[in-house]
Amino acid sequence: MIALGSAPRATLPALPPALVALLAIVFLVVYLRLVMYFIEDLYQPERRVAGGDKAVWLVIIVFGSVIGILAYLLIGREN
Repeated sequence: MIALGSAPRATLPALPPALVALLAIVFLVVYLRLVMYFIEDLYQPERRVAGGDKAVWLVIIVFGSVIGILAYLLIGREN
């Protein structure tokens, strides 16, 4: 008799630690560059933002992670 939930699980092969570290560094560099781009965009003299307070949007971009970047991109920028 087979018990419920006892199906064999597929396992992924272990990645070498050097590859994991390299991927982490690449993702970190890409993320930091995105943050820098949106901070540069935020402080363009002609840029208008929702609510008018660029300092609030700076905090949202920096501390909001990907959600903060998306919020600024979709909500914060006024064209």
